[in-house]
Amino acid sequence: MSWMQKLYEVYDACERHGKVGNPDETPMLLPLYHGTQQAQLEVAVDGDGHWLPDLARAISVKSEQETVIPCTEKSASRTSSPEPMPLFDKLIYLAGDYGSWFDEKRREPSPYALYVEALQAWCDSPERHPDAEAWLAYVRKGCLIRDLMDAGIFTQEEGGGVSPKWAGTGKPGDAFVRFRVCRAEESEDRVWMKPSVAGAFIRYQRSLPAETGVCYVLGTEQAVSGVSPKYIRYPGDSAKLVSANDSGGFTYRGRFDNAAEALVIGRETTEKAHAALKWLIRRQGYRNGEQVVLTFGTGGDALPSPAADTVALAGSLGELMPELAVGTVVSLKESFARELNSAIRGYQDRLDPQAEAIVLGLNAATPGRLSIFYYREMRAEDFLNRIKRWHTTCAWLHTYRYVPDGMGEDGKPRYKRIRFIGAPAPADIIKAAYGEGVGEPLLKSGVERLLPCVVDQARLPADLVSSAARRAAQAAALEPAERDKALSIACALIRKAVNDQKREEVWDMALQTEVRDRSYLFGRAWAYAEAIERNTLDLSFERRDTNAERLMTAFARHPARSWAVLADRLRPYQSKLRESPKWKQAIALNEGMLSVISMLGTEGFTNAPLEETYLLGYACQKQAFADERDQKKAAKEAQKEE
Repeated sequence: MSWMQKLYEVYDACERHGKVGNPDETPMLLPLYHGTQQAQLEVAVDGDGHWLPDLARAISVKSEQETVIPCTEKSASRTSSPEPMPLFDKLIYLAGDYGSWFDEKRREPSPYALYVEALQAWCDSPERHPDAEAWLAYVRKGCLIRDLMDAGIFTQEEGGGVSPKWAGTGKPGDAFVRFRVCRAEESEDRVWMKPSVAGAFIRYQRSLPAETGVCYVLGTEQAVSGVSPKYIRYPGDSAKLVSANDSGGFTYRGRFDNAAEALVIGRETTEKAHAALKWLIRRQGYRNGEQVVLTFGTGGDALPSPAADTVALAGSLGELMPELAVGTVVSLKESFARELNSAIRGYQDRLDPQAEAIVLGLNAATPGRLSIFYYREMRAEDFLNRIKRWHTTCAWLHTYRYVPDGMGEDGKPRYKRIRFIGAPAPADIIKAAYGEGVGEPLLKSGVERLLPCVVDQARLPADLVSSAARRAAQAAALEPAERDKALSIACALIRKAVNDQKREEVWDMALQTEVRDRSYLFGRAWAYAEAIERNTLDLSFERRDTNAERLMTAFARHPARSWAVLADRLRPYQSKLRESPKWKQAIALNEGMLSVISMLGTEGFTNAPLEETYLLGYACQKQAFADERDQKKAAKEAQKEE
């Protein structure tokens, strides 16, 4: 239960800094015994409980609907059985005339009667609030639907019921209602925004008689929690982290004498922990379908997510990686190092030296059960160093990332593609290995496997690296943008896997012309062959796959045999390029290719399968060609300006 203790500490730390219930915090960290609901109706009464028809309205704008509401343990976890919320609730609870306008299953006592009884109990206590009393005075009249009809919010059908057509969202009978209490002497009439109402309800809840026990999380005597909160990952989420401690079935039978011996959690403990968890997930959690990866400091500090790529890490401080239109791998590496160090320093400067970092992974095996699939605690400084190491050792030059670029003329968000050197996100790694259309189960399990590689510095799974390498070799089967992404991510994984295995930086991101590794040299030679054919095709503006791209999978298995096939197919392109205005380029490419082949020697030019490092040689040589083109283009533009 250490995860719950850490979340409890986060809540207390935020409370000390005035963040709890502060509307300026987005999202808001909820007060104790409070939750949120989407309200579709807003009504108003005065301080004496008189209806104010002009202020009633349907809330059709989604962003305006979220409402902070008081909750009891049972109402926050209600399912099919009627359990009223203390103040704001659905029409069926608030309207005494609900059954006269809507088809309602008869229940005794009715939801309306239960609501009035619960609200009356609060208003009879010393912790009552004038706004609750004003609303109770109105609700007792039992005419809310009639008043909404008179105000024009609802309309009547010919048959006598309420028409399903109205200005709000959803069905009228299912509408959730919030209310205002208007007084001339008060500037704030929105009851859900009043700290005094929240404070009164918290005091009321604490004053109620409750079973007490020793909380297993904190070791203190306090009121015991009977039901665990839900709506953890998102509104409507029914999965719970702590299952109900039922006295029937096989919950504890045969092990303990009673339920309390199995588990006891204090109500304030679970309320604070779950409120902090919901707040942190909404504020900085990584969502992958039903899966959540959350990283936070014990002071509530934001920390980089291990599920994010380098652009997200640097961009979280408003410093996106440089989108240099030109620049060699070496110059981009320098920019990458500066941005990464700046991002890490930014986190370090805001953290308490003694702060802890917690990484929490959540997933729902079934709709009602939420499991913790990953949990780590460590010093925040150590965590940041591990994050930095991952983004440094798994780095490569990528071109697949898009970042926001303002708004277009049509009012829609616009995005631009950038080049960046850094580590890919775990989700992108899984897609590179198994395809962009990978199913959610495989994507989630892949992220689970990669988290220890980021946080615990574990080795990359060998099968994942191999899958990424195989898919990168299938260039002809992929779209151009997808093949670039598959290749760059595969190279990042291969480089990290080999460097980690050798415990030194054997492979760099830039072209290493002095390397005599057989696979690396074969990859470089293959890139030369592809460049010769591609430049020839460009003469006639043809855009199709080259022979090198189509033969790449076979090349990895039988390099010498595949090279003989490719060399035969390459001759017409070599001749055409030599006879074109690009004849100097043809000579340079041909000489470069022969030079690399000669470095292999007779002992290296064999048919033995290549190691995955051939992709590093292939990608680095291609990038060297691109850097050379960019430099020549920049030089020409500089001459024009002179």
